[in-house]
Amino acid sequence: MNTKDYIASGILEAYCLGFVTEKEREEVERNAVSHWEIKEELLAISDSLGRYAMKKGMAPKTTVKAKLLLLFYEDQAGPGKKYPPLIKKNVTVDDFKKWIPEDGTGGYRVDGPAEPYDNLASVELPSTEAVTNFMIWAKKGHEEEMHTNFNEFIVILKGHCDMYFDGEKKHYDAGEIIVIDPGIYHSAVITSEEPMVAIVQRQAIAV
Repeated sequence: MNTKDYIASGILEAYCLGFVTEKEREEVERNAVSHWEIKEELLAISDSLGRYAMKKGMAPKTTVKAKLLLLFYEDQAGPGKKYPPLIKKNVTVDDFKKWIPEDGTGGYRVDGPAEPYDNLASVELPSTEAVTNFMIWAKKGHEEEMHTNFNEFIVILKGHCDMYFDGEKKHYDAGEIIVIDPGIYHSAVITSEEPMVAIVQRQAIAV
């Protein structure tokens, strides 16, 4: 593939503006993962369009860049790869267990954090601009909060809890993944005798 000719064709600008067919969209995303030159050009075009929108007093559309970054993350994520799996349809807790090194190196140990803690403890996991990952240990839970700029997922490795979404309670056990949409007030109460151990993943919003 001649990447220079592909970039010069205008297809990348059309992609960022949403003027492509479904087949063309899939082709661009596939080529972006396979060719770093196309990936860099796509991100540059997205940034340029954002700056132009700001200059003209318009709200820039950031979802294109977020979608691209999630796509690039997914290519390097999963068992045996650098990043924890990207949570999407058909991804399970077992996929995360396979990703955690068996020897517990790098702070990924699930038996407990190195330092004593009263309620919550956490350790950072490999993350990117679009996807933030960290492991948590929770003895009691957390107070009500709400987020607007990312989708949050909680992958329960051990223990269980009650989650409250806008006041409505739902129970979750080990082996389940909690999905928390933006704009929803939520809190958690740990219901297991032992601390709940989970991986939290926050994904930039891309629609």
